[in-house]
Formats: sequence, structure tokens, C-alpha cells
Amino acid sequence: MDYLKELGVPVLRWPGGCFADDYHWRDGIGAQEKRPRRVNVNWGHYTEENGFGPHEFMEFCRLIGAEPYFAANLGAGSPQGFRDWVEYCNFPKGSTLSDERAANGSPEPFNVRYWGVGNELWGCGGHFQPEGAAAEYRRFATFARLIGGRNRAGIAPLYLVGCGPNGDDVRWTRGFMDTLAARGPMPNGYSMHYYEGGRRTPLEFAPDDMYTQFNLFPRVELAIVHQRSLLDGYDPNRQIGLILDEWGVWDQMIPREEQQRGRLWMQSTVRSAVAAALGLNIFNRQADKLFMLRSSSRIFVLSLTCGIRAQIFRMEVKIRAFLPAGIRGGEVMGRNSATGSPRRSITIMPPSEASRTSSEVWMWSSRIEVFLIMLRCSTGPPGRAEWLSTLDDFRTLAA
Repeated sequence: MDYLKELGVPVLRWPGGCFADDYHWRDGIGAQEKRPRRVNVNWGHYTEENGFGPHEFMEFCRLIGAEPYFAANLGAGSPQGFRDWVEYCNFPKGSTLSDERAANGSPEPFNVRYWGVGNELWGCGGHFQPEGAAAEYRRFATFARLIGGRNRAGIAPLYLVGCGPNGDDVRWTRGFMDTLAARGPMPNGYSMHYYEGGRRTPLEFAPDDMYTQFNLFPRVELAIVHQRSLLDGYDPNRQIGLILDEWGVWDQMIPREEQQRGRLWMQSTVRSAVAAALGLNIFNRQADKLFMLRSSSRIFVLSLTCGIRAQIFRMEVKIRAFLPAGIRGGEVMGRNSATGSPRRSITIMPPSEASRTSSEVWMWSSRIEVFLIMLRCSTGPPGRAEWLSTLDDFRTLAA
């Protein structure tokens, strides 16, 4: 909780993933002991007790300072259920549903702006064709906007997100947008998902597995550019925001750990952190094309783990640099191990006078992309630099 609050998470999406396609919001309201227990059919068939529902999620968002984003159930839900959820959350008072919200402990409306209309409709959300998914979006969005549309006094306007492709699927985007362009309404946002699976478990891998996972990110960047270009053909003024709802790399579950911890648990590794860094670098470069992005399973599963905030921004990398005699400063140069392209250098200096007993220099590098390093001295002969630990021995920086 403290780590997420310090990060300043702007928007938090819930319930995420395929669980959203079978989630019914009424299961998560009211007295805890009276909430129904459901089978999580997409993730391990364990029993979901619904102890964490819309009210608990809103309180969680309040505690960390995030804006809520609900993923509505289009797969197993109905337009009536979606419309009622919007009314329950956003209507100020006086209706049966708003009064039920107040009776459940929240007299003030939640004013939820962001709503995903379905999740992964090309897969676990119903295995739709894009034209059918767009038709369902139109039906659900029509009734949601009747209760939560613009120009209705006291009710927060909605930002409705349509379900985009799995990866850079041109056929999906064209089919979805062609269908809506004919009769509308167009979505406010358009989400895409992009993952790379792993062939081995987190702690048993080979270099080729690592490169397969990391090579996801050039494809993600191309997909962002390509999908934005496709949307611009329908929306030249960029009123539709491109959203990367889910992204990351997966490893295989260890059967014993799955039995002990459940299907939605995965060991985080330094590879997870590097993958997060690669993604964030892309998103910075392509920020003009993206409206919003979120990492899947922020708290429990993939690379952006809430309990280790340094995985998002920097890694603690211990490097020992050997300076030739008489040389008082230098810089560590990094090169990407895959492409050989140079990275920004980091200037280093010897230890303080009080501790200067040898030519060793200890430094911290914030450049996670640097895999191969060398020491280049300001003057004189070249020096030498080396990692002090293997990749999996790195630890994250807490401060």
C-alpha cells in the first residue's frame, strides 16, 4: 500500500483480466458474510469469496490516490447489468440503486469516469469476431450513456473504452472500427493487449528464452505506432485514446507453487524488472500516441510488482571499477548486449579521501539496459569495470 501511494498511481483498473468477463458486480456488495462464492473459471477454478468488491476497490483507490477504472462484464453480463452498475456508482441519490449504495456505506457517488466495455473479446471475453464485438459494444454503451452520459446534472461523464486487438491485429481494428464508423457511437478509448509467454519456469531459463521475452518490446513499439495510425484514419483529431491495458512477459508456473499459492502467483525476477524497464522506455518514446497504459496484475503477478517499486524505475546495480594509477576519475560506458548500440555514460569518481585506500570505485547505476560495461578513463590508459554479481543476484533499491 505504501509503495503504491508513493508511486502516485494515477489510474487503477479492476477487475482485470479474464476474471472481469465472468464478474458480476452485485456479488461484491453488501455484508461480507452474505456475498456469494463463485468459481473463478479462468484462473485455477478456485473459489472466489467476493470479499473485495466495488466499495473495497474504491477505498483502495482513495488510500493510494488513484482514479478508478472499472472493467465491465460484456462476456457473461448484460446491458442492464452494466447500466445498473453505472447508476449504482455514479447517481447522486434518490434512486433505488443509489440509495442501496448509500446503505452499503457510501452515501456520496463514486463518480467513476473510466469504464472498459468488455475485456479481450477476441478470446476469453467471448471469442467474438471484431464486427460482433463492435455491435455488442454499441449495445452496452448505448444504455450506459443513458444513465451516465454528458449533460446530465450531477452525474459524472463516462469515458468508455472499446476492446481492441491482441497484439497488432489489423483485421480486428479495421473490423471493429468499420462497424462503429457506420452507425456509432465511437468509443472514447480503445485498448490493446500485448504479452510474450515463457517456455520455462521463472528460475529455470536459458538465454534464448530471455531474448524471446525481451524481443516482445520492439513489436510492442511497432504495434503502438501502427494501431495509432489505424485509429487516425477514423479519428484524425485523435479524440479516441489508444490504451495499452495489459502488457508484459509470462513464465511457466511451477506446479508445486501453483498448488500452494494459486494460479495467480508468479515469482518475480530481474528479468521481470528489465522487461518493465524496456516497456517504460517505449512508452516514454511513444507518449504522444498513448492516452493511458497499465501493467497487468500490478499487485501479484507480472513485472510491475507493487511491493518493489524500484522495479519500475531503477535497479541497484553494484559495479566495481579499477582505475589505473594516478587516474582520479572516469566514466562507465554501456553497450546493449543485443544490438551493440552505445548507452549514456555515467561519470564515476574514486571514493572519498577518508576511504581512498585502493583504486576500486563503488558506484550505483540506474541504467538497467546496460548489460555489457567498460571503463573509459578521462586521461591515461584504459581501466577495467565488471559486474560484482550475476543478473539474478541484483536487488532493488528501496530508497
